[in-house]
Amino acid sequence: MIEKINIYENARINELFLRKNWNIDESNKFSLYNRYLKTYSLLNSDERELFSKLSQSFEIVSIEKYQICLISLMEQIISKHFKTKQIIYIYPIKTSHDSELIKSSDLISYLCKSTAIKYIDSICKKKLYVLGSYSQVKKKVNQLEKHSLLILDDFIGSGNYATTVAGEITSNGISKEHLIIGALYACRNGYNKLIEESYIVECQNIVDSCLPKLSSKEKEYYTYLLYQLFYI
Repeated sequence: MIEKINIYENARINELFLRKNWNIDESNKFSLYNRYLKTYSLLNSDERELFSKLSQSFEIVSIEKYQICLISLMEQIISKHFKTKQIIYIYPIKTSHDSELIKSSDLISYLCKSTAIKYIDSICKKKLYVLGSYSQVKKKVNQLEKHSLLILDDFIGSGNYATTVAGEITSNGISKEHLIIGALYACRNGYNKLIEESYIVECQNIVDSCLPKLSSKEKEYYTYLLYQLFYI
């Protein structure tokens, strides 16, 4: 059942979008703004309060911000780990099972070859090689022990997936000392997990997840709202 959104609720939603710097696009039926309004209109008063609360934790990162964060991350990584090394091998964080899938880590790795990143002195002097498949990583084991391997992702959550990928790579003969895990964003728990397992980790932004603070019902609802707003 659709309930009308009153003027005060609409003003609160607009204020949220302005504060979050989200585009208020009324013309496209499937814009985030119209999806938000539609989802909100399907909720009862208690659900609307929870929706508004959970919305405060949503963050949307544009492709432009991705690139800015990536440049800063690469400068950070180079200054710490590649000062004297000219060659950097890069692999998106993907398990061998997911090697043929296209994931967000592929985008981050590909952006290392973009024009903008070549305008930065410390980066443009390096030779960046993006390894597109797990089989390529296995073929480069000898070179990677000499030059190190940087595995990249946009976001590390629990750290479980990154640990699995890193474990596969080290089991193929690349030592932890020659493996660097890089991410634009990482949850503090996931970051700490990787550090505790003695991996070298470099992140541009370490954030605290809101999920541990939510009840089981709120976590379930959070997943539902993410799906409604970003995936359908």
